[in-house]
Amino acid sequence: MKKPPQELIDTFFNWYRSNHHSDNEDYYRETVSKNHLQGLSKPDFIDFFYNFAHEGGKLQSGGQRSSGKFRQTIEAQYDQFRSFALKPFESDFDLEDWLAERQIYKHFGIGLSTIYLNRVDKKRFPILNNKTTESLALFDIFLPGDTLAKYKAVLNSQQQIIYWFPEFENFYRVDALNQFLIGEEEGQPWRKLLAENAESEVGIRYWIYAPGRNAKHWDECWEKGLMIYGADELMNLQTYESKIAIEGALKKAYGGENKPSNNARAAWEFSRVVKPGDVIIAKKGTKLYIGYGIVTGPYIYDEKRATYRHLRAVNWKKKGEWSEEKGPIVIKTLTDITKYPDYVERLKKLLGINDQEPKSNPALNTILYGPPGTGKTYALRNNYMKLFTESHIETKEQFAIELTGELTWLQVITVVLYDLKSAKVPAIYSHPLLQAKTRHQVNQNPKNSIWAWLQRHTKIDCPNVKHTQRDEPLIFWKDESSTWTVDQDMVDEQLPELVNVLNKYNNFKSISKEIERFEYVTFHQSYCYEDFIEGIKPVMSEAVNDSLTYEIKPGIFKNIVNRALSDPDHNYAILIDEINRGNVASIFGELISLIEEDKRKGATNELRAQLPYSRQELVVPKNLFIIGAMNTADRSVEALDTALRRRFVFVPMPPLPSLIMQPDNFEVDIQSLLTTINARIERLLDKDHCIGHSFFMGLNQSNDPLNELRNIFATKILPLLEEYFFGDPAKIGMVLGEAFITRNDEIISWAVGDWGMEDYEERSVYRLNDPMALKIEDFLSVYEK
Repeated sequence: MKKPPQELIDTFFNWYRSNHHSDNEDYYRETVSKNHLQGLSKPDFIDFFYNFAHEGGKLQSGGQRSSGKFRQTIEAQYDQFRSFALKPFESDFDLEDWLAERQIYKHFGIGLSTIYLNRVDKKRFPILNNKTTESLALFDIFLPGDTLAKYKAVLNSQQQIIYWFPEFENFYRVDALNQFLIGEEEGQPWRKLLAENAESEVGIRYWIYAPGRNAKHWDECWEKGLMIYGADELMNLQTYESKIAIEGALKKAYGGENKPSNNARAAWEFSRVVKPGDVIIAKKGTKLYIGYGIVTGPYIYDEKRATYRHLRAVNWKKKGEWSEEKGPIVIKTLTDITKYPDYVERLKKLLGINDQEPKSNPALNTILYGPPGTGKTYALRNNYMKLFTESHIETKEQFAIELTGELTWLQVITVVLYDLKSAKVPAIYSHPLLQAKTRHQVNQNPKNSIWAWLQRHTKIDCPNVKHTQRDEPLIFWKDESSTWTVDQDMVDEQLPELVNVLNKYNNFKSISKEIERFEYVTFHQSYCYEDFIEGIKPVMSEAVNDSLTYEIKPGIFKNIVNRALSDPDHNYAILIDEINRGNVASIFGELISLIEEDKRKGATNELRAQLPYSRQELVVPKNLFIIGAMNTADRSVEALDTALRRRFVFVPMPPLPSLIMQPDNFEVDIQSLLTTINARIERLLDKDHCIGHSFFMGLNQSNDPLNELRNIFATKILPLLEEYFFGDPAKIGMVLGEAFITRNDEIISWAVGDWGMEDYEERSVYRLNDPMALKIEDFLSVYEK
């Protein structure tokens, strides 16, 4: 969700304080109350709800149109509706059931019914109507089609607004902001500004497009890879500064009193909003879709064409006929349907639309390789992590998954029973926290697990549990009807941290946060299968005299697999630095085959493996990327066996001297220096042992670039060359020159004695010069002849 600017909020509250919305905030405080409504007679009760509908709860106009028919509904279903209307005041009120039941009362629509809920408690219940939908779209929130899901999305989004701007205090005031933006003249400039900003920020858009009346230009579009637009009265659309300017030009061309706003919007969107990567769904009339394609080029005005001079390049992917069964297709030439995700998903399935650009994601199994200092680790941390990170409004369900991640089954069951007070196993299993716990691991029989933990920690004197093995803490109790309870006093005293977990959950407030759908790990020589997949790990038990026990613990890869399996709509990744430093075949074990693209879940040759410790079955999902990085100069390259090599796509990361920023007024050309050094290393060794550009990337920020360059050579370049040419230091001189290394020709007198070494060959001795004493001309000598 995009945060509203502070200037908008200030403008809104200036308007709100002087508007009737402010006066009406507490209009129904006394009358929409349990005591008042319960005390009304039947005629008064009917009159009250008739008047409430007639004036739209003092929030919206138009209620009078259906209020009479709503009165007939109440009269016909009085007893049932009266009970229904009083439910929101109950402590065990079930919003989901209430919204579902609402549908049996004609003319008590979602708008009026949620206004009523808001009047019951303006701090608990938001309002959902057309202006809510339009307003939230300005902040990049597009609501789903299902009523309950839509209402929850509104709740989360408006909670976020209140979190950002506490002066809103309640959902009534947030609804007033919706009215300000959508229905008030004072809010129109802000609505226009937000809409135009949103146009430039949304990712892939989906458009319904008519290639001429009754698709008469479809064949031309298909053959030439174009989408064309008429409006021949207009010049190059890029010359108009706004939709209003286009509308004025069309009005002048057409004449008459009608405002050609739809045509102006289509022209503006065709030239300014549609962009490469967008999906275009072509239609014929109001019954048929005839194909789809992906935009590949910018807007073009071709004045040589006799008509339809406004063009865009499109890579048409599919051609055919698909009927629309759920009503007429919109008749406009160009319509953005991105804001209707359910409709988009339905069309994607109907036409078989593949909108995934292969260049946006790496291959499923990728290894970045190159010599030291070429930015492989930087790419993992900065480029690839971003692909699997999303800024998101955290829902209560997501918070529950996060909260239960580090809790044991016993702890979660304890928290749930503490919350429910008493419950049977199905009710315990249905609790949101328990459901969240099941998302962390593949458990074939979670209800059996709940039953087993309850039995194991039941109090000794409970007559309804026959289980003989009991462990501390003994906190549960089962009665004759198989209803379970927990000793709340004991939990308060001995397990206060679990009470704190429940308080965190119950007091959850939705916030915007970064969701990271990846794990990062560095392989090393002692890294093993038990760390990566699963293994038996020691656990110190505090309950039984600090005794040592063992349990099966999932590794980092198994955890990310389970996360990806439980969330197929998002991509996940495990990022492995120094992948060649570990014994890869041993670390991956039997999964070496499962990670292949055609062996993953749902693929043609899907494979599953039974894990040796837990005996669970594991399959690798299609939405899990494995991305590694390896240093080609490292001797451990040999550990990357052939089996793994053929399962990965290898992406080279060579030195790129052109990325180095030259320090101002510095005589040494750093790019030429590095290029020359690498050319000599490649001739003496190979390209895998070159020097990376990243060693020099911060040089232009230094106040003393000469001293910083000396330091780079002293701490990074020279130690690396010593490793490359170990035992053959003369080659360092061949790379850098005699300013950096000198041969020691000093004559040595040997100790007196008969050593039998009269014919030995003297070895040349070389000495590295002090790099911190190097001068500008020494560095220049490396690449200047």
